[in-house]
Amino acid sequence: MALDIEDKMEIPLFVTPKELICAGLDPAVVWNMDRNKKIKSSIFIVSVLKNGYSSDVIDVLGDYFGKERVIHALLEYKEKVSPRLYRTVENRFALV
Repeated sequence: MALDIEDKMEIPLFVTPKELICAGLDPAVVWNMDRNKKIKSSIFIVSVLKNGYSSDVIDVLGDYFGKERVIHALLEYKEKVSPRLYRTVENRFALV
């Protein structure tokens, strides 16, 4: 999947865990993060997925950021992401 430049403009560069909790993310996934700290969105996506990548977490991230942005973040930090995590996210988006 290629990330379209126009899509990239609509995605927030920085987010807070609190914003994602309000969007439906389980607070337990971000229990060790300062909920008001602004975090680069791609780093946030990868960090959250590494903490727990259930279908609910993947769906919330996909709904909030867009599926293409989530995949792009995983590719951006591919050295920090296991192939299994990438496949799980990719397969989940293919099902939805």
